[in-house]
Amino acid sequence: MKIAIVTHNTIKNDGQGKVNYELVRYLAEKGNEVHIYTNRVEDELRLIKNIVIHYVPVIRESPNLLKSIVFFIFATLKLSKKYKEYDIIHLNGAVCFAPYSVNTCHFCHAGWQAVGIEKGFYYKLHTSINIWIEKIIFKRYKNTIIIALSEKIKNELTDIIGIDKKRIKVLYNGVNIEEFNPINKKEVGKNLRKSLSIKDNDFVILFLGDLRTKRKGAQYLIEAFKKIQLPGMKLLLAGGKSGAHFEKIIESQNLQNNVFILGFIEDTVSLYMAADVFVFPTFYEACSLTIFEAMASELPVITSKQAGSSEIIDDKKDGLILENPRDSEEIKEKIELLYNDKFLRAEIGKNAGEKIKSYTWDKMNQRIERIYQKIVANI
Repeated sequence: MKIAIVTHNTIKNDGQGKVNYELVRYLAEKGNEVHIYTNRVEDELRLIKNIVIHYVPVIRESPNLLKSIVFFIFATLKLSKKYKEYDIIHLNGAVCFAPYSVNTCHFCHAGWQAVGIEKGFYYKLHTSINIWIEKIIFKRYKNTIIIALSEKIKNELTDIIGIDKKRIKVLYNGVNIEEFNPINKKEVGKNLRKSLSIKDNDFVILFLGDLRTKRKGAQYLIEAFKKIQLPGMKLLLAGGKSGAHFEKIIESQNLQNNVFILGFIEDTVSLYMAADVFVFPTFYEACSLTIFEAMASELPVITSKQAGSSEIIDDKKDGLILENPRDSEEIKEKIELLYNDKFLRAEIGKNAGEKIKSYTWDKMNQRIERIYQKIVANI
C-alpha cells in the first residue's frame, strides 16, 4: 500500500509523535510505502528506504494556535494535488483539509472545553477555533473511519460533535514492554536515585507530564504531598518545565528537600525504574502513554477516571482510580495506602505488568493495518 500519514510530529519524545513514529516504522517494515507529512521527524526514520518525508513548515517560536494554523495551510497545499496518489490518507486530528480514509482523534477539544479548567482569552480562542475546525474535518466525510483512543473519546465524538458511532473504532495506544521492563529497576533506578541523593529505602512518587498546563493535575498532587506526614517520602515532577510557578509553591511550603522538579527528561525509563508509585491526577486525557509505560514497568498507578487509559484498569487490582482529581485528600489516601502496604503495592504492580502485555505497539499497529486493508479492499 501507498500510505500518507499527516501529523505535526513523528518523534519518540512526544505523545502523538510517539504513536505515529511506531506506526510509520511498523508499516515500513511490512513493506508499505509510507509518506509522512510532518514538521519534526525522528532521524532514524530518514534512513528507512520506503519512508518518504514531506516537510510541513511551521513558525517555531510562536503560540501553538499559530503553529497549528500554519501547519494546516501548508499540509493542505502539499496534499491538494497528490492525495489521489495514495491508497490511504491517515490524518491525526484537524491537521489539513485533504480527503482522508482514516483520522485518529488524539484529543477532542470540545470534550476538554466541557471540563472547564483552563481560563483566559487565549485558551478560549485556541479551544474555540480547534472545536470549529475539528467539527468540519471529522464531519466532512461520512464514509471514513475515525479512530478514538478510548471510549471516553468515542463518547465525546458522538455526544458532543455528533459523529455517527458506526464510523468510530476504539483503539488504545500501545507500549514497548521490552523497553519499559522492570528487570532494569535495580540498576537503572538506583543510579537515578543516587544522582538525586535519594536513599534506597525512600518512597518515591513519580509524576510525568507537561507541567505547563493545569490539565495534568500536578498542582493537586503537590497539595496532597504537603498533607502526608510519613518519613522517607519523595516526589519527582518530570515533564515540560513550568518555570517559577511550582518552584515558588514548593519553596513556600518548605518542600525543597523532598520535591524535585526535573523538567524534560529524555530517558523516561530511568524515572519509572526509580519510582515506587506513579501518580497522574489528570483532568482530561485521551489515552496517556505514561500510564501504559508505568504499568509495563510494574509500577502501581494512581490516576483519574478522566484519563482514557484508566478504562483498561481494574480498580484496586492493577491500579487505583481517583473519582475526583481535584480532591487532594483522596490522592493522599491512595498514596498512603500503597506506602503502608508494600505487598499490595507489589501485587498491583505485577498485575499491571501482566495487563499491559495485551497493549503492545505491534498489536495496535496490526489493527490499524487491518483497517487500511479493509478500506482498500472495498474501493
